[in-house]
Amino acid sequence: MNRRALSRTLLLLSFGTGALVLANACGGKPKTPSEAVRPGETSAKDALGHGNPDGGIGSANCSASDDDHALIIDLPDNDRREIEEMVKTKRVPIVKYDCATLTILKRCNLEATYEYTPISLDEKVISLDNADSASANIPLGTAGGVKASIATGMKVDLALAQVGSKRTKLQLVERQTLKGDRGAQDCDGASHYIYKLDVGAWALAQRTGAAVSAAAEVFTASASGDSKSNRSSGKSVGKLENCKNASDKDTAAPDNCGTPISIDLRRIEEKAKEAHGDRQGAGPGGTDGRIGNDTGRGSNATVTNASYVPPCPEGKVRAEAGACVAPSPNIKYICRGDDIEDCKAQCEKGVPESCVKEALFYSWGMSSKGGTKVERDPAKAIAILEPVCQKSTSGKGCTELAQAYTAPSKPGQQVSDENKKKANNALELGCKRSDPRSCYALGEFVAHPLLGVNDPERSVYWWDRGCKLGDHMSCLAAGRILIEGRKNLEGVEVVKKDTARGTEILEQSCKTNNPSACSMLGRYLTDGKQMKKDPKKAADLFKYLCDKKSTFGCVELALLQLTGEGTEAKPTEARATLEKFCNEDKYSTACYGVGLLSEKGLAGAAPNKDKALQLFTQYKFTKDASLHAAQLLESTKGDPGKIATMYREACFALQDVPSCKKAAVFYEKNKDDSDDWQARTLYANVCRLEPKDKGACNKVKAPPPKAAGKPGAPPKPKK
Repeated sequence: MNRRALSRTLLLLSFGTGALVLANACGGKPKTPSEAVRPGETSAKDALGHGNPDGGIGSANCSASDDDHALIIDLPDNDRREIEEMVKTKRVPIVKYDCATLTILKRCNLEATYEYTPISLDEKVISLDNADSASANIPLGTAGGVKASIATGMKVDLALAQVGSKRTKLQLVERQTLKGDRGAQDCDGASHYIYKLDVGAWALAQRTGAAVSAAAEVFTASASGDSKSNRSSGKSVGKLENCKNASDKDTAAPDNCGTPISIDLRRIEEKAKEAHGDRQGAGPGGTDGRIGNDTGRGSNATVTNASYVPPCPEGKVRAEAGACVAPSPNIKYICRGDDIEDCKAQCEKGVPESCVKEALFYSWGMSSKGGTKVERDPAKAIAILEPVCQKSTSGKGCTELAQAYTAPSKPGQQVSDENKKKANNALELGCKRSDPRSCYALGEFVAHPLLGVNDPERSVYWWDRGCKLGDHMSCLAAGRILIEGRKNLEGVEVVKKDTARGTEILEQSCKTNNPSACSMLGRYLTDGKQMKKDPKKAADLFKYLCDKKSTFGCVELALLQLTGEGTEAKPTEARATLEKFCNEDKYSTACYGVGLLSEKGLAGAAPNKDKALQLFTQYKFTKDASLHAAQLLESTKGDPGKIATMYREACFALQDVPSCKKAAVFYEKNKDDSDDWQARTLYANVCRLEPKDKGACNKVKAPPPKAAGKPGAPPKPKK
């Protein structure tokens, strides 16, 4: 009798004598009542089956996403071992994946290191009690056997115990970087690479009862059978008791608890996508919802976020196990985030990600699908998010909970110290449980006195952890603060400069396709303020970016090519690049470059100081444009007020002491109270940058000017 026929054999229940009798279609003696109530023993191979004739995610009707997540417990053992071995030997598993099948291209090569990140033990049981849930959660075209088992009245429980992840910091892979052992044909059909593997142990068991089992019960049944009459064994890989010995300080998974459970797949790019700074300077309510995010301010480069999970294609949702599937009332899934009722329904089913998305409606007062306005209610968001953050072993919801704690209930209301402490605790819990977004936000939180505890030295620890977890924003923040150091308002060093370590962090992040890290390091190497100037190394970085079609890289390279600093002089080519990106894209750095062309008549451009001044003023926050504008105005005896304004901008943008002093002298001579305060602020910056400048420091120590009617208070600024 074949497997499919056996799976269709039903438990025929006869209640005539008060006993349950199993009629086996293949013949054989009747079972005893205790044997009859227990489902037949089924291996994982039988339970999972092969092929999915009923459609769904395992059918030919589905299509792979650019980013996908898939359980791989149903892959052949040899394939799972092959993936493990490739990761151990620093090879990226390249696959052909269409969401119905996954084929490992064993001769297609790309080298990269996978780093292990421990988490607190995450136990989960997924109950496959209908055909839709089977298709949704077992993604690789092998749900047919489970569906057949379900048709007999049985249910399948899948227990997952995750203790950590192995991930590469490669954020994208271009097809041209793939190399075959025997040539390009070895990489034919390559569609995705494995970005991350979740590791631990798993078990599969069947039941007839209605109650969903705890993970320990599923593992016990799978390993040796279960004395309970409604349970049958299946298969287990790894041991739950070993997983319980794991620690979040481990550098590797425990023995018998390190098998790959699931993978994150990312599509291989035909060519690098152009990066734009859409997410720079986003704070609460911004594009990435981070707390106090200002790391990318003033940058034209993209800040990427490794923890960001892209939405599924239109018409699909992420199922409980992570695959993109069509929504169904018979499955648990992560709501898309535009329909509060859908999010609420999935939250009630126990999907924590849906709870987080429901809470965001109350955190920000967003409109739901159909135009329904949801009133802002941080307290309600907190009530939803607190249990999610506390229960999640991977830190889900902790960043959003911290945002809700620090969101004032009413406009202008100050955040209480108690809520600041709660926000800090939520972020610390999330970061310790390996959520990189929480690590980044916690670093920002403790670094700023208005947000947290004003302990920037501690922020380095959290950003470094976030960077190791694959978050590029954290890498930028850690690299930046280590290279620049940090002083408080009194000029006392609170974060000691460690240029070597900061450079190493940025270099490693740059190598893993983080263009912002490449660009930040390039800037430091060209201005020479924070480290030894190295235009050759900077030019190499910019060329690397330009070759990847990065506007930023091409423009920065063009600025060096104007004079041949660090690279071959190509003034005509450089001028064409700068004018193109300024005229067509209004790209700020390119327009700054056109200002240089006009100011100095470089590369055959006609000298035009008026045009140069207009561009430097318009793009005053780009590089040293404000200083150029101030000097041009001063050379033409322009408006003293405008000259002082540009020097003031240069003072704070460039941390340039001479500019600070020039602006301060102007405001000091002006009799207006608001100008006295401007002068005082500028001298304070000089004192912070140059503590030995006694003249500037003494001016700050002098009694502050008093505004009429409000002793000691700064005057209102001029309109």
